Amino acid sequence: MKKVGENLGKGKKVGKIAFMAAGFFIGAGSPTWFGLKASQTFAAGMYGMSIASTLWSVTQKPNAFGNLDGDYSQDDYSKFSTTTNDISQEAVIPVIYGTRKWGGLQVWHNPYNGERYLQKDVIICEGGIKGVYNVCANEELIKNDINISIYNIQHQDAAVYRSGNTLYLKAGGKTNTYALKDVESQDQQAALLSTVIEKIRNECGNGWKIDGAVDDRTSKGINAKNMQFSSSKPVGCYCNPADPTRSNMVVLDNRGYAIGSFAFNDCVAPDNFNDVGGYTNTAWIRTDLVASGRLSGGNPTVNCIVQGQLVKVWNGSGWVREYSENPAWIIRDFLTNKRYGTGHWISETMIDDDSFKDVAAYCDEKVEYLDAEGVKQKAPRYKLNIILDSQKTPIEQLSSMLAVGGLFLTLNRQIALRVEKEETPCYAFDDTTIIKDSLSITQTSLEETPNRYKIGYFDPSQNWTEIKVVVEDLEAQLEQDGRIIEKTITLAGCTSQNQALRVARLYRDLNKTCSISVSFSVATQGMSLECGDVITVSYGGIFSKMPFRITEIDETNAGTYQLTCRQYNPSIYNDELGAPIVMPDYTNSKPPYTTTPPSVTGLTVEENSWTSAEGILQMGMDITWDDMYYAYLDHYSVSLSRDGKSYKTYSSTFDTSATLTGLQQGSYWVSVQAVSRDGVKGAPAIKLAEITGKDRPPPDVALLDAELLPDGTRRFWWNFDYPKVNDIAGFKIKYTQGSNPQWQTAFELHSGVITSQPFETQALRQGVHTVMIKAVDNGGNESVNAAYAVLNLGDPLEENVLWKVDLAENNWEKVEHDGVVENGVLKGKSINDELLVLSHLQPLAGGQLWLEYGLNSPSTVKYCLGSGSLAWSKPQEMAWGEALNSYWRFSGIFKPYTGKIVINATDSLHLEVHSLPEADARAEIAKLNAIIDVPDRVENFSNLLIPVEGLTLPIKTPYYYTTSVRINAIQSVVSVANVKIITRNPCKIQIIDAEGKPIEAVCDLTWQGFRRELV
Repeated sequence: MKKVGENLGKGKKVGKIAFMAAGFFIGAGSPTWFGLKASQTFAAGMYGMSIASTLWSVTQKPNAFGNLDGDYSQDDYSKFSTTTNDISQEAVIPVIYGTRKWGGLQVWHNPYNGERYLQKDVIICEGGIKGVYNVCANEELIKNDINISIYNIQHQDAAVYRSGNTLYLKAGGKTNTYALKDVESQDQQAALLSTVIEKIRNECGNGWKIDGAVDDRTSKGINAKNMQFSSSKPVGCYCNPADPTRSNMVVLDNRGYAIGSFAFNDCVAPDNFNDVGGYTNTAWIRTDLVASGRLSGGNPTVNCIVQGQLVKVWNGSGWVREYSENPAWIIRDFLTNKRYGTGHWISETMIDDDSFKDVAAYCDEKVEYLDAEGVKQKAPRYKLNIILDSQKTPIEQLSSMLAVGGLFLTLNRQIALRVEKEETPCYAFDDTTIIKDSLSITQTSLEETPNRYKIGYFDPSQNWTEIKVVVEDLEAQLEQDGRIIEKTITLAGCTSQNQALRVARLYRDLNKTCSISVSFSVATQGMSLECGDVITVSYGGIFSKMPFRITEIDETNAGTYQLTCRQYNPSIYNDELGAPIVMPDYTNSKPPYTTTPPSVTGLTVEENSWTSAEGILQMGMDITWDDMYYAYLDHYSVSLSRDGKSYKTYSSTFDTSATLTGLQQGSYWVSVQAVSRDGVKGAPAIKLAEITGKDRPPPDVALLDAELLPDGTRRFWWNFDYPKVNDIAGFKIKYTQGSNPQWQTAFELHSGVITSQPFETQALRQGVHTVMIKAVDNGGNESVNAAYAVLNLGDPLEENVLWKVDLAENNWEKVEHDGVVENGVLKGKSINDELLVLSHLQPLAGGQLWLEYGLNSPSTVKYCLGSGSLAWSKPQEMAWGEALNSYWRFSGIFKPYTGKIVINATDSLHLEVHSLPEADARAEIAKLNAIIDVPDRVENFSNLLIPVEGLTLPIKTPYYYTTSVRINAIQSVVSVANVKIITRNPCKIQIIDAEGKPIEAVCDLTWQGFRRELV
């Protein structure tokens, strides 16, 4: 790479990191880091260039390269939820680099032979590409054979086999089965091979794919039972989604049909040129499709997997033009291409080829990662697969391409490509080489730095749709009291989850560990440096040999060079699995003026493994220690070791606790040291911890409280301290009859989990209930102990009773049970036995049914309204429980009893009470009554004037009968005793004072009664 000083010429020295993965970084220092100064000759030329283009160009026609200071992180490139064919005359013909799925632009649509066939031309992209594969019409593969084949693109253990008339698909620990029926079965449609194939295609998911077309008409009603595939042994069928041959797919049957044919053309004019035009410089597909049950009656969408532009690649001895997914060669092609890039203004002589070769080699290096099954795999460090399908400035297009791997372009005498990676410092500056009083230091505020990154990439195994991965900076979140600063970015050119995660971690660590920037002036030493170089800076009593990366070099009118630099940390570029981030201490090592700090005491380490909202297990630990008084204490240093010998610093904190994440299973030695103001460390406190990867239960809810609303709704509030790493999905609330909290046998008051409070319900109606609550985390774990509240909701008034039975009469002779009766109380046989009580009743009355019970142990009460009269049946027909020996025939289901319900006279009533023993007492049931009364009607009256002689209430209920009237509020100067009902129909009342005399009063009243049936 050419250095400044070689052929310097007469102009001033300028350099700049011109543009890069904009949107990731938080600027610390110069606001023009990602901009370009127009005051210099070369920069002015860049800004003054006109981007002349055709309609087909993806670069905009306006007159600039674009704003280099812009944030292009919110890319609006196509998200490819569907890949359709555009028919707009204003559509842009895209440039495709690498491999992507694309639909293209329809330019010719010609039904022929009585519309039995359709000829369709689709322009895919700019020409000069490697080719296309997996060409589909309406997602049906266009191919030469008639095979119906199956394969899986997600799981390497995928296999298919057949056992009798059942087809088994196994992949990733999940098995799907499909019945292969005969058309003689009752459901003939379900027995067709075409139905089974469609069911697999539409429902299976989990990476399973079907190639081949089949429908009822063309396949002539083939029985699924007669599917030709017959292997009883699992046959592997994993196919890499990037492999166009799909060589490992399994043929299920060869009696499908060909939906058509296609021909791929690249920069070739069609034979019907006069009808359709020339398709100049484009790659396009001509399809001839056959009308069928799957394609007829519309305009089929044609799409394919595109292997994009051929670009110039250095093969070690010379330049060759070939297909490549290497970001360096793709960016170089875009810069120099005259048809769709910036080649009209940037020639190859303006490119620093050595820098592009270096970056290309770095991108091609293989790095290890763990796949979905936890197996180590290797892949190139960075690849670029992008569709440039919208008109943007070149800076915007380049920004999206550079973002896939921490790449950046620098402008000096030539345009150079650099990458964020580990480098050896090339110069050391100190007080003797830094011009006096020229150094300034700035540091990024935590308020500006993201602590959560959501990175989007396009997953080939998910039909090339955008998937987001999440990378957290949990330590920063804790330092900011749980405040989340989120940055969402789409990597338009990334198709690898592993690459997206590595890029996200790189920028997280870069923002976190490299928050300091410096600017200073030097003399002629600046002539030998380039933007992107790593240097060290020692300055006064502040720091010594701290590494920085140069982001800008500017020659001043005084003949000096001003350097703008960002802090550099080599450990963040380590791609090895589990590689730690090291935070070296660059403070000056002068003789300490403080004493050695005391040793930390009270060190405790507890595993803190948890499941994220995305279902990913995160392993970590919580570390705490005692506070200390030490006059010169600066902070605490937390280090880890896997062997008990070699320690690496993981955290520096001012608190007496730390939470570390991103750990692996195994043993860790944890060391905590107090550090003085001048860097002296005390003796370490060390504790051995074992990380098991077990997701521990969430904390217990501290308190549950309830309040009653006017409409009878119960509102619940609770106190809960969220854990430091908040993995709480919500809360679960249950209830049980009685006053004993038994979580296992309780009923849920809601479905799913409650995510916020308060929680309101009207499900609880009468009697004594125990309501319990537990926290639930993302892994489905519940708190160990439940907080609970005992509510006595009271029994309903017993009025106008139509039917009542006391099941405890005569020593519980009306029930079946597996306990014993002692002094009228039904009990379990021993302290270890549960108690089950069953009763079958025929009320022969209709109205409101409610139960009255006395439960002295944890119990559940259920009821069933059966259809038809009671009848004894044989044991094999209906079993009520092994402990009981009576059997009844009825239909219906048992439900938890919560309050009054309506029962018809034709219903049979079945009750079940299940009581559990407590630690020191047997299960007990003291009372159980079943009551049916007349359904209540309620009417309310406000500000009603009641004269001394009384008032007839304006009741709206027809044919009513009054059961009660109560006072809700009254305006009176005397003490009121009650309401006197003079007549019940019509309902006439008086207000009676404490002496029994009628008085005049203004009242709010509630009338209660029932409607009598006419006979």
